[in-house]
Amino acid sequence: MTPIDTFDEFLDLVDEDDNVIGQKKRSEVYAEHFSNFRVVNAFVINSKGEILIPRRTADKRIFPLCLDMSMGGHVESGESYEVYRERLSYRLNTVVING
Repeated sequence: MTPIDTFDEFLDLVDEDDNVIGQKKRSEVYAEHFSNFRVVNAFVINSKGEILIPRRTADKRIFPLCLDMSMGGHVESGESYEVYRERLSYRLNTVVING
């Protein structure tokens, strides 16, 4: 297990309209099979219109070695989608456009 796998941040639970209705630790969300939490997935498209589609590593708990989104992650409790978009922009050293 890598250090990222052991990090157990709090995630906001949301209703069908994306209103926050509670918080749980990431490990609890997955153990209890919740699906109403915030995540962001993004495709990276280069200037030729090619999409980056990486393969997940073998040690992933869910869908190991499967194809995946270019980038993505959990929106932590109290964090906005805008803050996460800015984080992606920083990691990519580019501007992330809302789609």
